[in-house]
Amino acid sequence: MKKRILPIVVAATLLLGSCGSAMAAPVPTLISATPELYVEQAQNPVPELYVADACKYQGVVKEISTVDGSISSVLIEQKSGTINGNPNLLFHLNSDTKINTEDINDLKQGQVIEVFYSGIVTASIPGQATAIAVNILDQTEKQLTATFMGNIKEVTKNDSGLSLLINGQNFFDGKVYKDEIVFHIGNSTVVTNGKLEALEAGKTVAITFSGALTRSIPPQGSAIEITLLEGDALKTIVNGKLLDTTPKPYIKDGRVMVPVRDVFESLGATVTWNNEERSVLATREGVEIKLFIDKDTAFVNGQSIKLDVPAEIEADTSKTMVPLRFVAESLGQNVHWDDFTRTVIVN
Repeated sequence: MKKRILPIVVAATLLLGSCGSAMAAPVPTLISATPELYVEQAQNPVPELYVADACKYQGVVKEISTVDGSISSVLIEQKSGTINGNPNLLFHLNSDTKINTEDINDLKQGQVIEVFYSGIVTASIPGQATAIAVNILDQTEKQLTATFMGNIKEVTKNDSGLSLLINGQNFFDGKVYKDEIVFHIGNSTVVTNGKLEALEAGKTVAITFSGALTRSIPPQGSAIEITLLEGDALKTIVNGKLLDTTPKPYIKDGRVMVPVRDVFESLGATVTWNNEERSVLATREGVEIKLFIDKDTAFVNGQSIKLDVPAEIEADTSKTMVPLRFVAESLGQNVHWDDFTRTVIVN
């Protein structure tokens, strides 16, 4: 991240603290640079995404200001609620601000983001604060996400919408973390395989989120996508994202079989079908994998490999199914099976 000069923000004689509640402020009322003690890189559950002992503000990017070609501040509109009677907050970014993407200039107008800040906000209109950490909630290729899977213990309605207390497991980087987490549902949250009204205690769900969690007990986060699951169905998570495939994965002779195109393309591979040979060819970054229907020999860069279970055509959909572990490991991915949730995790 490029070094930037943070403009000194001069407040009025009133500051807002405790995440937006009014409090008297001493004079002079200068807001200091970001206090480092509020920021800690999250080692568990998700590397390179951030939590903070601070307040969180979620909304839509309305305006972006730059200095020397690099973003210096963003104006965020909150969809529900206000601070000091105004739904907008102006957040200043500096060289200490953490962000869950490779380049701060990935921030764009219209994106849904969450910002961690100390709770100190000027009484100006709009209020102004210094961003400690920023998580882009819009899913992009550069953004890392995590998936938390488990059972809904409690559904709470509040002024901002719904919150779910989930007892389950978090999957990221081939590792499993068991926990209870509260996920907040906002206007940007997508519910698949069902409707918002179907979210009730006892249902099994998979929640995709940015990976940022508060350090409270229980931790809290913002749901990007919620998928209602059948409890006994096999699930596949690739690079932190739950795959919704047709047909669903199934087990044959101890191997998880998955639709070849869905899995290969989720891993960034190009897939080609040869009808005459009844073969499928997948290529990615110099690796070439070739499988033949109903034949137990596959080829990786021309080298033959014996398969425990050959590729086959699924009868109901006529789609090609392949053994997941073989195709994923051939592309250099790690594969983990979680028996508790009947989930295959590929990273």
